[in-house]
Amino acid sequence: MNKKMIVLAMGISLVFLLGCKELEQLSVTDDEPEKKPDIASSQSEESSVEAIGNKIFESSTRVKVSTEGVAFTIPQGWRGGVADEGFALENADIGYIIVIADNATETQSRQAMSDTQDLGEGLFMQPTSQVTKRGNTLLAEYEVFGTSQPSAGYIVKVFGDNAKGFAFIAIGLANQQAALKTAVDDMVNTLALFQATTAKSTSTTALTDSSNYWAQQLTGVRLTYFNTQSGFSEKFVISLCSDGSFSRNANTSGFDNSGFSAALQGGEAGSWSTSGNVNGGELRLNYNDGDVGIYSIEVNDEGLFLNGDRYFREDAGC
Repeated sequence: MNKKMIVLAMGISLVFLLGCKELEQLSVTDDEPEKKPDIASSQSEESSVEAIGNKIFESSTRVKVSTEGVAFTIPQGWRGGVADEGFALENADIGYIIVIADNATETQSRQAMSDTQDLGEGLFMQPTSQVTKRGNTLLAEYEVFGTSQPSAGYIVKVFGDNAKGFAFIAIGLANQQAALKTAVDDMVNTLALFQATTAKSTSTTALTDSSNYWAQQLTGVRLTYFNTQSGFSEKFVISLCSDGSFSRNANTSGFDNSGFSAALQGGEAGSWSTSGNVNGGELRLNYNDGDVGIYSIEVNDEGLFLNGDRYFREDAGC
């Protein structure tokens, strides 16, 4: 999965999550009520597969995120999995979609969807349509600037009960915008909202214990931390393997006051375990030499943090 495009889509989501100032005049049109997507409300989604980290789900699979109280079906020809703060999907011939929880008000969402979206790295999404209200959703189309190929975007914001909402953010090839929109609309039409559940608190348990929330999220994941300053850089990589083992590698380099350059590399290994729940947890590294490393786990709008430092997640391949 193209992580750069996912990160860019996540950048758009911040506009919704952080809210926006009021707009003096908004261009919004109302479509016919019968076009309202079928948003089902249910107390459970027994037939759905729980979306856990580090797993790819294929097309036509019905997935649910119990901690968010949402379920949907992956469109034909698409595949996806849990990404930082959302669920990301890809179709190599069309583009990318990310689904995120979003509790912004209708006014805030209209504002955000009416503005040009700065994705960073010279990329922008410029609205090419009015924001359209269709039932309990808002929709808008975009042109994406700064890519190597002509690209387009599509955003759908769904409003549920009790201020619960979800945003579907899509980016793809311009000549595939119709297919991109169809995929998003198909997902919205299968969307079900139900009572969210809080992950159970856990103590240090086996990685195969399904009640161990952070073990499910981090098994098979590589966590990478970067710190670059003037004349100095450091990188830490922690790979958490599915057999309960881990490896930790450190790479630092820089200059001292005399201008001497130095580079240090080191690697360590052992076993790992976790505790906690969806609101926060602890990662414990038991080194082979008897040392123990303990990291607090926190996830917020910016990503995953260990002991307050931002770490990036990817497949560890082990």
